Amino acid sequence: MTAHSRGESEFGADPIVVAYGAGVDSTAMLIGLHERKISLDLILFADTGSEKPETYAYLPVIQDWLARYGMPPVTVLKRRSPRAGDTSLHGECLRKSVLPSLAYGGHSCSLKWKVEPQWAATRAYFGWHARAQRWTHGSFITKLIGYDAGPRDSRRMTAATGKWPSEHIWGRKTRPGQA
Repeated sequence: MTAHSRGESEFGADPIVVAYGAGVDSTAMLIGLHERKISLDLILFADTGSEKPETYAYLPVIQDWLARYGMPPVTVLKRRSPRAGDTSLHGECLRKSVLPSLAYGGHSCSLKWKVEPQWAATRAYFGWHARAQRWTHGSFITKLIGYDAGPRDSRRMTAATGKWPSEHIWGRKTRPGQA
């Protein structure tokens, strides 16, 4: 079922994309969305090639659950580094003899290995027109990311503000024309 045929939900009628991390928070979010009968268009998992073995082992479990409840499957995305040939985050770090940027207080690894592949897939799936700065279907894509409500994730979200792609409007509570 696509956003165009499902009608409006509490998120509006725009397509809904889930950034799935295969952890407790994003899995709980999927369960909550199912319980609220909210239809999703895409569920994306960005594989850095360096995830924990338990994460890879869990993906078939969640795929079975999603299929059982008529939800879209998790689309596994893998970034390929065309210039250097790195196929994993740890491979890139070994080649450069560095730690991931998080060790230095940065987030460029997450942006490169998780955010960029998901936005590329979203743009390809829904038809982003870079020149016109608009989506083929309409104005918005709703992207859901499962975080807990604790202080650590609140700080992470605050730090991430302003690092989203140009077609992402962060923090917008209403659609144009709504109060």
